Amino acid sequence: MLDRGELKNRIYAIRSIVSWEVLGKTGVRAAFGSDMLRIGGLKGFADGSLGSSTALFFQRTATRPILAALV
Repeated sequence: MLDRGELKNRIYAIRSIVSWEVLGKTGVRAAFGSDMLRIGGLKGFADGSLGSSTALFFQRTATRPILAALV
């Protein structure tokens, strides 16, 4: 569509951070693309925080011995 001039909306794609190696191997770099079609970043997700004790732990800790998820 872009090559034929049919793309009327700008697309700014942000990929998951887990795909950074695949994108790098294919030559994608920061702000890759054109004004109409661009891959511009990576997005990571975090669950919880240590300070509020809402983070997911795989093992019990000394400070929170009962808060552990067995996944």
